[in-house]
Amino acid sequence: MITVEGFTVLSQLNEPMLQYIADTTGGAYYNAGNEEELRRIYNDLEPKLSIKTEEMEITSILAGIGILVFLIGGAISLLWFGHVP
Repeated sequence: MITVEGFTVLSQLNEPMLQYIADTTGGAYYNAGNEEELRRIYNDLEPKLSIKTEEMEITSILAGIGILVFLIGGAISLLWFGHVP
């Protein structure tokens, strides 16, 4: 049971499932029963920065470059010949 702002909330955690999720994802599972344990856990946590490389689809970039080339060609044609072909 958890008491929050005067209200008692019945809560039941599935700790084996939470531990499994933490192990599977490379994380860590912490259980804090009171405020002191929670503060200790927060103090022991170290920030981690992870960089994950992903493949990028470049079709939209190439399409954007193609549209830009057509616009530049149209502008040059308009300036050079006075009209767009």
